[in-house]
Amino acid sequence: MLYGLGGFNGAGIYAGGLVTLAMFGPAIGALVCAYLYDRGHRARTLGLRVESWKRFFLWLPYAWMMPCILAALSVVLCLLVMGAAPADPAQKLADAVEATGTPLPMPADMLFWIQIGVGVPIGILINTLALTFSEELGWRGWLQPRLAHLGFWKMSALIGLIWGLWHAPIILMGFNYPGLGWGGVLAMCVFCMLITPYLSLLRERGAGAWGAGAFHGSINAVAGASLLWMPSVEWPHMGLLGLEGFALVLAGWAGIWFYRRARPVSGMADQGCRR
Repeated sequence: MLYGLGGFNGAGIYAGGLVTLAMFGPAIGALVCAYLYDRGHRARTLGLRVESWKRFFLWLPYAWMMPCILAALSVVLCLLVMGAAPADPAQKLADAVEATGTPLPMPADMLFWIQIGVGVPIGILINTLALTFSEELGWRGWLQPRLAHLGFWKMSALIGLIWGLWHAPIILMGFNYPGLGWGGVLAMCVFCMLITPYLSLLRERGAGAWGAGAFHGSINAVAGASLLWMPSVEWPHMGLLGLEGFALVLAGWAGIWFYRRARPVSGMADQGCRR
């Protein structure tokens, strides 16, 4: 539908709504499959049943804060590689607002701090709920347990690839990687495959689709906001979605590997993974 309206530019104010609507595709597929094949234990199958609230709340800070850390460090790494000084984030935000034809409602510095101190946390909370009941209900909720027999890393790679390819239509219309075409699709697939083990870990350790939704929601809220410190955003220097971000996320795999080795899972097949 979005393509038929002429992409993001042609759809205008309806573009965001159509993208949001598309997010529920994986959830619809998961609900249909759970209804047909998982009678009697659908909530657990979809990752909506929390087996241990203590375990869930122990993992929630990781789900919300790890994307913030990765986004911040990826921008620092980009600036080091580019040999550039950070941009004035308040001015960049003001320029973005004015580019829409909307006058600034307040001084740029005040607008920036409200955006960072209020807008981003609220965005994380809203995204957590939205993505738990949309994309993550499909990817980490229903699909991950079905592929757990492959082992953690192969399962994560396959889910990441499917997740990345699922984004292809909007990537080809300029989302995330404008102007890169199929190269953007490839970049999105690489990013999804690299970040998926971080989300798989949450499902494996009992945080369910809720934990994955929190991580995914945090990424969506902070990845764009972190680019306010970038003097320019062009491939391959695109923060978390660029090559520096890819390298950083890949380096983080070592922590996941060591953690899983030190704390092997046992009796967690219904939570999503096995070694």
